[in-house]
Amino acid sequence: MHMLAKGFAANGNQVEVVTTYGDDQNKREVDIDNFQARSFAYLSGHVSDPRYLNKLKIHFMILANLLNRTINGDYDLLLFYGPVLSFALVAAVAAIINRCCVYFMADIQPKPANMSLVTKLKRLLINVVDISLANLSGLVVILGTSKLVQRYARFAPKSSRLQILAPADTGMFVGGNGLRFKEKFNLEGKKIVTYCGTLDTLEGIDILLAGIGIVAQKCPDVVLVIAGKALDIDQVLGKKMDFQAFAQDFNAASYTIFTGHLPMQDVVDLLNASDVLVMPKIDHPLNHVASPIKIAEYLAAGRPIVSSRICELDKHLKHMEHVIFCEPGSAKDLADAINLVLADETLQSKLSSNASAIAKSLFDYRTISRMICEHVFLQRQ
Repeated sequence: MHMLAKGFAANGNQVEVVTTYGDDQNKREVDIDNFQARSFAYLSGHVSDPRYLNKLKIHFMILANLLNRTINGDYDLLLFYGPVLSFALVAAVAAIINRCCVYFMADIQPKPANMSLVTKLKRLLINVVDISLANLSGLVVILGTSKLVQRYARFAPKSSRLQILAPADTGMFVGGNGLRFKEKFNLEGKKIVTYCGTLDTLEGIDILLAGIGIVAQKCPDVVLVIAGKALDIDQVLGKKMDFQAFAQDFNAASYTIFTGHLPMQDVVDLLNASDVLVMPKIDHPLNHVASPIKIAEYLAAGRPIVSSRICELDKHLKHMEHVIFCEPGSAKDLADAINLVLADETLQSKLSSNASAIAKSLFDYRTISRMICEHVFLQRQ
């Protein structure tokens, strides 16, 4: 949402983001990237209230604010992100008085087994709100695969649909200082393979750790840099995972550096320093719908990329042209793809050049925000 708001502003629009995020220790309103963000988080003096009561207050404030703006005609376009009950109420009023609303959705969760009654009721409410918003809004913007597109074609056939890719600031990731990162972590003379993001078996971190040992057999000066933090509860295994212990188990510890969370400038420097960027996601229902943001940032960095063939990326990116695809879940296939890139300087150069070009044409935040505005404008004619 930050990237979309930044893109709308960059294209000459006045933009405000209202959100439930924030706390009493921060400013209620901030200006960032030429748009204003306003938080409706907990009010001072009420933080001792029960959590559910605070949440009700927050959503009531947002509901009142958006209803007032809708009735007064204070906006040209209102974009809802996600299936929130208060949004559906605003969308209903907006539809009656012909205000322009867009519904943005990025994922749907698979149905878990053995759901409790409370979980079933909550899931039912979310689905009702989701379908209502899709039908009440003139346009559904879909950041996801064809499965998500098909969902709204089925449940909201009269609403227009626009499928987009993850927006990224393509200029942010090209200005890194790779030498600075190498000096900071004593990586001069090393072949750097990098993963940057959440540490989770859903992301294939265990596959990557198994694969780096295979890479090292052909390229002994390789080092794997893993930047990010592990989730408290692994999304696949349902428990806290110790990936440093995994590295020991796979005899990969001597080839691997865990940096933990990095500031954004260090992330940019790391991407610039890398010989290969990897996205080893596994083939799992949780990876079948959302469009990964990571790939946009990797491409924008203009470095060679090895990625699992997942999330329908092969509909937009060509194997051996923009990225090297490998089969999800296969440590050997991942390692072979990494070794292929490390051994071929001509391939490295081609991948880097093509990555930068397609990042600007398909993933740039200004391009994607402009697409949404143009689609809305054509609809309103």
